[in-house]
Amino acid sequence: MKRLKIVLLAVVAVFIYSCSSSDSVKEKEVGAEKLDEMELQEVRLDIKIISAWINLMPNTDSKFHVSGEVSVKENFKYDLNFMSIAKINISQNDEQIYSIIPTVQVDGNLSTENSKYFRFSTIRGLSRDPRLIINDPVEFDLVFDDGNDEYTYYINNVEIKKVY
Repeated sequence: MKRLKIVLLAVVAVFIYSCSSSDSVKEKEVGAEKLDEMELQEVRLDIKIISAWINLMPNTDSKFHVSGEVSVKENFKYDLNFMSIAKINISQNDEQIYSIIPTVQVDGNLSTENSKYFRFSTIRGLSRDPRLIINDPVEFDLVFDDGNDEYTYYINNVEIKKVY
């Protein structure tokens, strides 16, 4: 009888151990990574258009342009009424290349009680920084300000379009 109890305890221990395998841990880690990514974004944002392009036409200055349209959604963290785009940091391969204050327009027709619609651009373009690799994507850090604090929204893998 004592031997049967030991065998049953061993079977139960093996069963419990197999239920807590590394697969369960991996699922929890993946879930945590997704949660971290969601927490990384400090602004609730709906991206309508994000564009980066470079003028490569002959006999013209090689200018880098960015533009976009985004809708900031209401959140308890910030005051939507005072929210504005403070700056845009543009990086490539983990190196910041530009930090710009774009031309910004708030579209009252597309804004709602719970969102604020922004259009932004570099109207005349930016002088091409020699560090900018036009065949590699760029990252945008949209930095918003509500008068009290700054909030950042990160956008990765924005392809640079070439205009010839």
